Amino acid sequence: MALNVANTQSLLDKLEADKLENLERVEREEKSETEKQFQAILTRLQIDDSDQSALWEGLLGNLDFEGTCSWVLKHDKVASWLRDKGDVRSLWLHGSAGSGKSVISAYLAKFRAGGERMVVRHFCNSLYDSSTKYETILKSIIRQLLQWSDNSTAYLHRALIAEKKILPTSALEIAVQQLVTIVSGSFQERGLVWIILDGLDACERRDLARLVGLMDAITSKETDSGLPACKVLFSSRSAPERKRTVVFLGNEKRHIQDSIRLYTTQRLQSSPLCDRLGQIGIGTSELVELGNDIARKADGLFRVSSKSMASFADNGTN
Repeated sequence: MALNVANTQSLLDKLEADKLENLERVEREEKSETEKQFQAILTRLQIDDSDQSALWEGLLGNLDFEGTCSWVLKHDKVASWLRDKGDVRSLWLHGSAGSGKSVISAYLAKFRAGGERMVVRHFCNSLYDSSTKYETILKSIIRQLLQWSDNSTAYLHRALIAEKKILPTSALEIAVQQLVTIVSGSFQERGLVWIILDGLDACERRDLARLVGLMDAITSKETDSGLPACKVLFSSRSAPERKRTVVFLGNEKRHIQDSIRLYTTQRLQSSPLCDRLGQIGIGTSELVELGNDIARKADGLFRVSSKSMASFADNGTN
């Protein structure tokens, strides 16, 4: 009996090991197939994210300075937009050039992505002409949505790869709507998708109207749980043309000035500026005061570079 039990257990262990091996093999094959489909879609749609990667990396460098954007999380409208059950589904951030819109947008994207929340972001910049095109924006959104769900990749592969002709813009719009629905329904605990669109002034007026209309249609949809499938943040210099939930940075000058003060002080205290200023006898207290002076002179505009700070330091110490 003991021998039979041992043989039976050995057989069960082998069967379990074979089962796990088969499951792992199937999973590897499925991942490989999904990756092939993903690459096929990128090729079919001619999606290139190099511009977005460059813009994102540039903005991330501005987020290394502690406390510069934390105030925005306490803003009532922003806080509501960030919450799953918050009433604000569509939020418009606007302010003059240099007031920190792109940095705030990047900060919110990074913050909301914490805990593996589903965040899609696109930054329009006139230095990268393709980033301002409507079709490019749609393709950027599609690429990021595909990375959140294998089901979305399978759907789009079936829908697009069979088509050999040039895809109209309307097909991309439908794809975005369908993918948001698929992705938001794929996750029980984090089924909400946040889309952040920055620098919309660089887009053509007609394209902007079309993009806003598409996002409005998406944010109006709800999941089975009654929550919106998607929330959207728009960011631009100009105010929206019709009534919306708006955060105007011109009304937040005190917060922005504090942010500039924190940013410049931390930059001045970092190498090589700190070493350079230390050589002429400027200590920590002087650096703090120098940062305060720069913040006052900035007058609510976040256009502070290392070069400008070095020039200011030179002028202040001569």
